[in-house]
Amino acid sequence: MSESKQAGAHDPTPALALADLARAGYLSMRQPFMQVDFEVHHLKDRPGYLDDLLRAPTLRGDGGSQSRGKHRDVGTFMETLSTSSFGVGLVVGTRTGKALGEFESKPHDGSSPVKVVSQSTPDGLVFLGTAKPNLTFLYEASRVFEGIIVLDDQPKRVFVRDGLLIRKVVAFIAQLAAETAHAPILSLQSPVQIPSASWEGEPGRLPRSSSLAVRFAIALQQPSTQLRLRLGHLVERYCEENGLGLWLSDTRPGYRSGNWFLIKGLDRAKAAKHADPTFDRVGGHGLELCMPMTLVGPARVGSTDAVLKYLSRFSSASVLGCSISSLDDLAFIHLQLAVLGEPASARERLSQRVADATSGEDNTLGALERTLDVVLQGDRPYADNEGDALLLNRVGDYQVLVGPAVDLDVAGGKVRKLGIWVSWRWQSANADLFAPLTTLNDAVRALGLSNGEAPNIEYLVCRHVGDSVLRAKGKLALMSDQVDALFPNTAYELGVSRLCVSLEDAWRAAIEDADVPGVSDVTVSWREYWLGHWTAPA
Repeated sequence: MSESKQAGAHDPTPALALADLARAGYLSMRQPFMQVDFEVHHLKDRPGYLDDLLRAPTLRGDGGSQSRGKHRDVGTFMETLSTSSFGVGLVVGTRTGKALGEFESKPHDGSSPVKVVSQSTPDGLVFLGTAKPNLTFLYEASRVFEGIIVLDDQPKRVFVRDGLLIRKVVAFIAQLAAETAHAPILSLQSPVQIPSASWEGEPGRLPRSSSLAVRFAIALQQPSTQLRLRLGHLVERYCEENGLGLWLSDTRPGYRSGNWFLIKGLDRAKAAKHADPTFDRVGGHGLELCMPMTLVGPARVGSTDAVLKYLSRFSSASVLGCSISSLDDLAFIHLQLAVLGEPASARERLSQRVADATSGEDNTLGALERTLDVVLQGDRPYADNEGDALLLNRVGDYQVLVGPAVDLDVAGGKVRKLGIWVSWRWQSANADLFAPLTTLNDAVRALGLSNGEAPNIEYLVCRHVGDSVLRAKGKLALMSDQVDALFPNTAYELGVSRLCVSLEDAWRAAIEDADVPGVSDVTVSWREYWLGHWTAPA
């Protein structure tokens, strides 16, 4: 074999570049407008918000509205992300096709994003915009390095020092993806449900719906055993040095996401030594507010790393929660920043100050500087020209969506909630989020759960996987005492198991009554890895 052929045999770059180019060409034909309309909701979390949103008229960029689901060029959300933590909610939805309102007359010039329109609602702020997707962005969901880093596995009031640790952990994972794996982040989430060491026994041994932990998934484009071992070693060493717990996902063929191996248990004594004692707990000494911030732009490897590197230059930047994901080839980097030194009574004034700070024509760096100057009460970052250049290079064309200030639910950890996992698949040219989710909520009401209201959705992600197929996975948070009352344990079966069977049956019946063809793989389970149990794993 010639020297040139030998070199080519070990260099997959040309093949990957051709694959990316072919994918971009296919998508540009499927999406001739070359834009994605997005809708981002920052709100004070309440059960049933997403259900009400799907059933309500669609907001438009020009201030008007259209009925959701009545016009296929608008429709309801396709790819979707919905999360809630510490009383703060996030809903992100995308649509492809004809733009809404004023966005239709503002095509991109390739250098700057279209201005986002914000609208106030009784629950918070809604941001409407459109952005150019990165059609060469590629992630393979079947090639994932996935893990959970545990900061604390017991219910507790959250401290600002916990938010500082969350920021450090998220920054470490983002750097690991960008500089070691050279791969995109599929998702980053906190807080999350952590696995239980034992699935058997009394209901009290079942895992809570969420705990103080960070779950991550890195989409490896060129996976190898050597790379997986290196990533695993680096994460384990980081957790060992900081006293953190670590679970890694099972990658053996035939095992779905949610089957975990315990790599290292939580060492509270060592973790306490690494905690920053400078700041008081959330909810104490007037610290009661959270400022949600979302960055939106074309998905790129290293975008989250650039944002967290910049945020880490502020000594008091405490991240109480995060939801980072890519939808329709756009990156959504959502962070919940703790507001230091402001009581809840200052909510409106603080929100207005942030709105004024982000109303100019600054680039991403300028918008972040102004926002953090307000939220962190004048805390200044140390100078780093290389860091500024990295930020502008990776996210310079991103939109920065901030506010409003939201009251933190600092006592929510005292209420025991169980996480019930759901999933479905819908293959149809008209597939969206509306029918499967609203029928699920109807089934929950029919069983008398959540006091007859729509359930609290702590996590939901819906993605397009090709061939007009939308796949979705979510987690409902149900009150443990209510589940015990309606579905008590028996001598041979846990009550939560009977709940899942009953809810799945009611959901399937609701889908059939609604005459929604193409919906399949409908599953309800308190075990995440049991989702889609009627189908072969990918």
